[in-house]
Amino acid sequence: MDVNQRIAELEIERERLNRKCQELQQIVALHDLRPVPPTSLRVRVGGWDDPDHFLGVGRKIFWDIKRLLRSVDRAIPEFSSILDFGCGCGRLTRHLVPSAGQKIVGCDIDPESIAWCDENLVREGMAFVVNDTLPPLPFADATFDLVIGISVFSHLPEDLQFEWLSELARVICPRGLLIASVHGESLLSKETPLETRQKFERDGFMYAKGFGTPGLPDFYQTAYHLPVYVRERWQQGLRLVSELPRGINNHQDAYVFIRDVE
Repeated sequence: MDVNQRIAELEIERERLNRKCQELQQIVALHDLRPVPPTSLRVRVGGWDDPDHFLGVGRKIFWDIKRLLRSVDRAIPEFSSILDFGCGCGRLTRHLVPSAGQKIVGCDIDPESIAWCDENLVREGMAFVVNDTLPPLPFADATFDLVIGISVFSHLPEDLQFEWLSELARVICPRGLLIASVHGESLLSKETPLETRQKFERDGFMYAKGFGTPGLPDFYQTAYHLPVYVRERWQQGLRLVSELPRGINNHQDAYVFIRDVE
């Protein structure tokens, strides 16, 4: 190939990448310029009081969701109704901009966070709802074709976990998707006693009680899941179609399920 021709092609590619970078910067600015939740709500949802950290993690989770959907040949604009289950103060939801005709709902057990979202993040096609600590959700059967549950099942005791999985399967449309994240084995503390670690490896699930999270119920602790446990125990009305270790913010393991047609 002629050297001048190759230089011209590289220049065109550089300009294309620069335009794409500018577009992404504009998208980031759009979301970051929206109101930021107060410190107490940011700490409640992520444990950090720094607003830049809060915004950065939300952006990363959003891009991770897009990547997980690409793994099953789907994209956010394709879904007519999306539920951000356990949305907190909108760390992820602020990035879910409804397209024409699309409905996006955030729900959480924390009324203070939902009130803040309702006042600061609502756009056309978006709503926020308080739900109870136990099922059911205030939605009809087969309401959503995509449900996202980030950092929810990573905090529930085992019995409540299955109640909520069943309830999410109820509100997902046939062939709709569930994206959920959990604490995997890689997040176990190095100081975890050998006996505790061995029991976790046998059971595939561990629920560890600590100090809890101020503003949330006492049952909201820390749960860990092995992949084999998720594969064998979660597929009741839901079928696993993709998984990615540390696929959410390079931290929690991510799983994508499809709602089987009954």
